[in-house]
Amino acid sequence: MRYVLNWYTRFPVVIFSKADRAITQPAELADKTVGIPGAFGASYVALRGILEAAGLTEQDIRLESIGFTQAAAVSEDKVDAAVDYAVNGPVVLALAGTPTNQIALDDYLVIPANGLVTNEKTIAERPELVQALVRATQQAIAYTLANPDEAFAIALKAVPEAGGDNEAASRAVFDASLAFWAPRAGQTPGATEEADWQAAAAFMQRIGLVDSVVPADSLFTNQFVANE
Repeated sequence: MRYVLNWYTRFPVVIFSKADRAITQPAELADKTVGIPGAFGASYVALRGILEAAGLTEQDIRLESIGFTQAAAVSEDKVDAAVDYAVNGPVVLALAGTPTNQIALDDYLVIPANGLVTNEKTIAERPELVQALVRATQQAIAYTLANPDEAFAIALKAVPEAGGDNEAASRAVFDASLAFWAPRAGQTPGATEEADWQAAAAFMQRIGLVDSVVPADSLFTNQFVANE
C-alpha cells in the first residue's frame, strides 16, 4: 500500500473540553474523565499522542467509551473532555454558544493525516488512473479553498439533506474544515514528508499498534503531486 495524496494537512482530531474546565495542555488531562468512541481509529491515535506529550498513559486518566456522543457528553458534563474531530464536537458546541478549549496533536507530534491510498499494483499497472484521481482531488480542494461559497452551494446540490434546517450547522462544519485542507506554508500541495512518516512509524511502535517500524519510504510517494 502507498499513500499518494495528503488531503488533511493537519491531523484533524483533538481533545476538547468546555473552556471553564481550563484544560489547555496535555498534562492537565491527568485524573480527568475523557470520553472516546473506542480504542480504535484516528481518535485513539490522537489520544495516545497527546497523552505521550505529557508523559501520561491511559492509566493516568479515566477513559470512558462513549460512542459518537462527544458533543453531548461534554455539554452535559458527563465527561471532562472528549476526543473528536475538530470540525465536529467543538463546532457543535460553538453553535450552541459554548466555548471550548482544544488540544491538537499537531502541536506535539506531526504525522500524516487523512489522504488517498492505493496499492503498488495499481501504481505499476495504472499510473494514469492514480494521477487522474490525485489531480482531480487537488483541483477540487484548490477550487474549494479559493471559492468556498460556490463550493458549499455545489455540495448542497449533491447532499441536499445538509441544507434546510441543517444548513447553518453544515456551513459551520464546512468552514472549519477549510483550514485543515489548506497547504502549510512552503508545502507542496498534496505532498508529505518522509520525516513525518518516520515519526508516525516510530510512534505506532511505541504505543503498541505495530510490532516493528516499517521503513518510512515504503509507505508513501509524492510522485503524483510533485508537478502540481
